[in-house]
Amino acid sequence: MHHSWQIKDLIDLEYFLGRKFGESTGESAPDDMDFDRQAYRSFPDQSVPADKPEQRRRLIRHWLEERRKYEKKGARIPPALPGEAFSETMRIMRLLLAATAFVFGAGLTWGLLSYTGREPVNVFTCLWVLVAPQVILLLVLLLSSVFYQIRGGGSFKLVYPLLTAILHGMLQRVGRFAAKKMDAGRANRIREVYALLGKTRTVYGSVFFWPVFLLAQGFALFFNAGILGAMFLKVAITDLAFGWQTTLQVSQESVLRFVETVALPWSWLFSPPLAHPTLEQIAGSRMILKDGIFHLATVDLASWWPFIFLSVLFYGFLPRLLLAGAGYILKRKAIQAIGFTHGACDRLIMRMETPRVETKSAPYQAKGAGETGGAPFENGPERGEGANTPAIVWCPLKYTTS
Repeated sequence: MHHSWQIKDLIDLEYFLGRKFGESTGESAPDDMDFDRQAYRSFPDQSVPADKPEQRRRLIRHWLEERRKYEKKGARIPPALPGEAFSETMRIMRLLLAATAFVFGAGLTWGLLSYTGREPVNVFTCLWVLVAPQVILLLVLLLSSVFYQIRGGGSFKLVYPLLTAILHGMLQRVGRFAAKKMDAGRANRIREVYALLGKTRTVYGSVFFWPVFLLAQGFALFFNAGILGAMFLKVAITDLAFGWQTTLQVSQESVLRFVETVALPWSWLFSPPLAHPTLEQIAGSRMILKDGIFHLATVDLASWWPFIFLSVLFYGFLPRLLLAGAGYILKRKAIQAIGFTHGACDRLIMRMETPRVETKSAPYQAKGAGETGGAPFENGPERGEGANTPAIVWCPLKYTTS
């Protein structure tokens, strides 16, 4: 049996824990204690007590799978569970965000690198538009993480409030749409489960934060992919020229020190002029408004694009790739850290492990005269003498456990 938990499983678990059989399954459905006990008896490993964390996880997961099977048993069209709706919503959001980010990044870069032949593309403008905002966002994320660790808790929504609001809004719409095709009990329960997302930190910790975090990293990844793709295509099919200019009295040596500092993450891998322009190329690509660009060498004007490309790659794409990988690992760890020890799970385990004891009376059979010392009551005592005489009837009880 597959025991790996996912977020959709947690959502379905909350849905079933708060929903009784009689709400929509009909009068012939078993009650909760009967079903829970049957699920426990079908569990393959009952010898290990459920107070062990891993055994508890496996037992509750087995119960969840049995409940899912029962929910869909006999249905011509299996009902959509809230966990499946959540997964589908996240899949749609990932696709929409990825397409939007890629188009936005490519369009921004294509417009920024438009070169008419009269004035080169300003290197500092490219860095300010394509790289600086991403570095600032990474610093904000780092400071937010430090602040979160100092506080020792709090809401992760401080990091991505807009994306969190969009996600919850979409889930609420999905819940309302699904509720139109369900009975009132199931519809209300699904709305309750979706409202639960992000509000169960005491039970599930930061589990419901990580989907939002991964959505944000996916958006940034595809945004940078759009930038890199558009830049490479622009360089391949056009003759781009890059230069730098400033009103400040900045020397060429100062610009060289700046680009050397920026290029530190990849300077061990590449050397100038691939890692960054040399001092001569920096001097040969400086634009002075009154002089124009006709005296500038083409080699110097084209020397900047690898530096800009690598800046986007190392300050935009790769950090987001690492954050996405770390977010996925931390999400798995957060799910694995769930102990399923809150009240609803405790009650479920108790119902599963507690045998049901039933008492049934055996069918009454009249004893013979030799056994009871008198005539059997075939038609009851006769009217008249002895009609009101009390009689003791022996009725054995049968005890059954399940």
